[in-house]
Amino acid sequence: MSRSGLSPSLSVVICLALGLAAGTVPAAEDDMAGRITRIQASAVAVRDALPRALAVNDPIYVGDVISTGKDARLEARMTDGSVLTLGERTSFVVIDYVFREGVGHATSRLMSGAMLAVSGQIAKLEGNPFKIETEAATIGIRGTTVWGGIIDDAWGVVMLEGTGVTVENRLGRVEITAPDTGTSVKDSATAPISVRPWNADKLARAKRTVTFN
Repeated sequence: MSRSGLSPSLSVVICLALGLAAGTVPAAEDDMAGRITRIQASAVAVRDALPRALAVNDPIYVGDVISTGKDARLEARMTDGSVLTLGERTSFVVIDYVFREGVGHATSRLMSGAMLAVSGQIAKLEGNPFKIETEAATIGIRGTTVWGGIIDDAWGVVMLEGTGVTVENRLGRVEITAPDTGTSVKDSATAPISVRPWNADKLARAKRTVTFN
């Protein structure tokens, strides 16, 4: 028996139960994908059905479903140096994020809202292993700052700087190679439209969705 009067095994079970109730059971260090570097208003992450409020320096794990509230912004630095910024009322899933010793791959899913991605080391690897999925298409990112989200009643993607972005679904694929040009996709049943410059008003509206106050 332990000094508390409980057997060691029973003590472990109680500690785990208390941790589950509080949503504080730690994830494995290998599952950490990044850390929160800046936050405005409220955001939560849900992993294994356990919600937790997010604050600066909190970890983000593979499997997290991140949701932001009204007027919220969230910035996170990922393990490969990428920086992700989420706008208000955005839902974002970290499906897979691995970077070790120059080898890595990352897949996330933007379910709603808007995000800005400044790519890091993974995007520089061969095979375009840095991807963000949406309901309409998959965004492949390499050496780039890219905005993606709902704008003008469609999923929009615009490259703000860098070397290239691909947007594709089963009906088509386009490649964005020039800054301030982009595409849009209505849904998964339509192909991405041809790449074209975004006017100043549309660019400004996109950027505002991920700009901190």
